[in-house]
Amino acid sequence: MRLAVFSIAFLTCCSLLGQSSAYVKKGELQIGEQTELVYEFPFEGEAQNLKFQPYTKIIPCLRRSQTSMVSSGDAVNLEIIGEFKDTILTKKGYKLWRGTYKITVWDTGYLVIPSASIIFNDSISDFVPVLLTVKMPKLEDGKDIYDIKESFVEVENDYISWILTWWWAILLFIIALIAVIIYVRRSRRPKIVPKKLLTLKDRSLFAVDGLENARLWEKGKVKEHYIEFSFILRSYLGGRYNVNLLEKTSHETALLLTQLNLSPDTVQTIKTILDYSDLVKFAKSVPAEFDILRNLAQSRQIIVETSPLEIEPHVD
Repeated sequence: MRLAVFSIAFLTCCSLLGQSSAYVKKGELQIGEQTELVYEFPFEGEAQNLKFQPYTKIIPCLRRSQTSMVSSGDAVNLEIIGEFKDTILTKKGYKLWRGTYKITVWDTGYLVIPSASIIFNDSISDFVPVLLTVKMPKLEDGKDIYDIKESFVEVENDYISWILTWWWAILLFIIALIAVIIYVRRSRRPKIVPKKLLTLKDRSLFAVDGLENARLWEKGKVKEHYIEFSFILRSYLGGRYNVNLLEKTSHETALLLTQLNLSPDTVQTIKTILDYSDLVKFAKSVPAEFDILRNLAQSRQIIVETSPLEIEPHVD
């Protein structure tokens, strides 16, 4: 009995290790409001073997539409407030690295914070991209954003006479002030960060996350869920290996992927998922929620495992 309990605890601990996570403490903000962007990485070993390169001033992200997970390509910068903070927490059976940014954003829209990477023992792990919604504050009825009170004073003739006498000095002062402002702004201008287009891996993971968040099966749309689920997985595999899989059967898809030297276990998992999707779409089978979530998790694992390794230096 004690051996069984120990085995269960050991397997649970091992399953937690290496499963990194990324999230914001508040996913919907008003413009200018602050929140925290958190990265967590469980590990077992020496903390000095962890390497993570944080941003210092801004975090570049991309804008997406409200109804689609595909990015529009427009870049939006998140402003970092203060310094990046990281710490090591000790859990039962493993350690947890946690890195935290305090951020704000001065633009509205549905934003995607691209994935970040962490290196542990020369092995790279990717954090999932994070979704963020920024809206304008709601106005109360009968109130304006700004309450401007205007007053008028009568200018005496002595002021006009003084201005007419010293106009040249006032003009020189204004020119000098403008020059100082331009110089200060140029010296403090942040570095321009090039736009970063999302990879096939990131776009596919966004699509899977969006499909899961839609929870169509709870609305009686299980068939629609599996139609879109099958489309996402086939589109990713087709783009990854440059083949057209949208009109292939599950069996034909498995044969093509086998010819492309994918591991037999991966091919079998893909075929099982697609066969299950076809069973729901055409045989009107009603799966349990556990099976639906398991298929989504399996698709994420396939996307991560079959994607090429991406290493890009961060721009400070």
